[in-house]
Amino acid sequence: MILAAGASYVTGRIQTAARLDLAEKEATARTADVAEQTRLLKRYEARRRLHLVLIALEAQNFGIAKEHQAAAARLLLQSQPEHSSELFKLQGTMTKYQLVAKEDLSTERAVVLEWAKRLDVALAASGVAPK
Repeated sequence: MILAAGASYVTGRIQTAARLDLAEKEATARTADVAEQTRLLKRYEARRRLHLVLIALEAQNFGIAKEHQAAAARLLLQSQPEHSSELFKLQGTMTKYQLVAKEDLSTERAVVLEWAKRLDVALAASGVAPK
């Protein structure tokens, strides 16, 4: 009887350890999925901010446009792109560019639209196309 109880205890411990290992592996995989989704969310938010830059330019709110531009660049950097990727280059371009308040906004608008297209292409290349 003591032998049977001991065998049951050992069997239970082994099964529990196996279940714990499986649960830890699943938790690790889900943590990686959450991190990837967070990076993707930041890239989409950067894309939204670029659209807000265009809206602010149309309304001639240059200060707000600059804030959205800076936020978009910051979000792209926070999304942890690889240093050789198009997203990293785009982030650098966006950070260095200075929006200029002037009567004819066609140049500024064209620059921001080009950034948006580059970001859309980069998102599509990563397997996630904007809708």
